Amino acid sequence: MENYLVHNLTYDGYPCPSYSYQYFCEYWIGLHNPYRDGVWRWTDGSDYDFKAWQDGSPTSGLCAVLYHNRVQSIISWYDSACSGQERRILCEITPLKK
Repeated sequence: MENYLVHNLTYDGYPCPSYSYQYFCEYWIGLHNPYRDGVWRWTDGSDYDFKAWQDGSPTSGLCAVLYHNRVQSIISWYDSACSGQERRILCEITPLKK
């Protein structure tokens, strides 16, 4: 499910909220390399099959960040430290039934 969600966000260009005055937005998407072995997984442990890495990424970071440059209309991922950075997060929830 994470693959589908992040794939759609990457191609639909949604990530930066319309009220944001920043020219770029960054989100932690839940993709990480927990064992430092180069194997990236979603936080639920599932494999990922969609990739949108920037050229040269991933490198030594352990968490993936979705980067949206609103001016240049670029949406891609890069790797970063998992802590010490303030970023928005993308969460997937199941809608409540009435």
